[in-house]
Amino acid sequence: MDITQEFYNNIASQYDKLFQDWQSTIHEQAVILNRIFNDNGFDTTAHILDCACGIGTQSIGLAALGYRVSASDISAAEIIEAKERAKKNNVDIRFELADFRGLADRFSEQFDIVIAMDNALPHMLSNKDLEAAIKSITEQTKPNGIIVASIRDYDRLLEEKPSYSPPYIYKTDKGQRVCFQTWTWKNDNYHLGNISSRMSRPFKQVNLNVNTEPSVEKNSPLFLELMDVRKCNGRCQKRQAFISRLL
Repeated sequence: MDITQEFYNNIASQYDKLFQDWQSTIHEQAVILNRIFNDNGFDTTAHILDCACGIGTQSIGLAALGYRVSASDISAAEIIEAKERAKKNNVDIRFELADFRGLADRFSEQFDIVIAMDNALPHMLSNKDLEAAIKSITEQTKPNGIIVASIRDYDRLLEEKPSYSPPYIYKTDKGQRVCFQTWTWKNDNYHLGNISSRMSRPFKQVNLNVNTEPSVEKNSPLFLELMDVRKCNGRCQKRQAFISRLL
């Protein structure tokens, strides 16, 4: 098991705590993605592969809109979590345990749209791995299909090298929940820790600490054009939106 698998296996049951309301988020992000698909000539007849599905944050919302969705992830724990959440949302999704560097090992068909959201591609820590991932993803995409991916603004991060992310503070029926990430830098790479704390009356604090995960160096020319959908103050915001049509 590599460090990425271990990281997401550990966080799978708590991943939804990174959102103020995960259930609302899946529908908000699906609406944004659906608009992008429509703008590029696709409708709900398109077959989608979510090749870094996590707990189903994008795939479940898209399936609820009527898309035919297949989904995969490198984390067995997140696939289990995603299957349970798909069942609760009454959507039918084919889930597979797969590394997106080797999608052909699990999928024989090509897809109209392949998505890799939530900063998935930067988990590739070398040009060799990143090139393998992009080759694998493009080979599973139909000749006139599109790939949609998301990434953090690493150009700014590499300039500032902050030690933590701005915290998200959510009100719940049990008190306040605070979520943020810690970033320990070594040159242009960092180790990431996810921290979630719940404050409830009479001020009893519960902490969740999950770490660590190195991030990619933003020096490679191999990145696809990317899109970033973020949850901020209860609203989905599209920070960057670029689609690359594969001819």
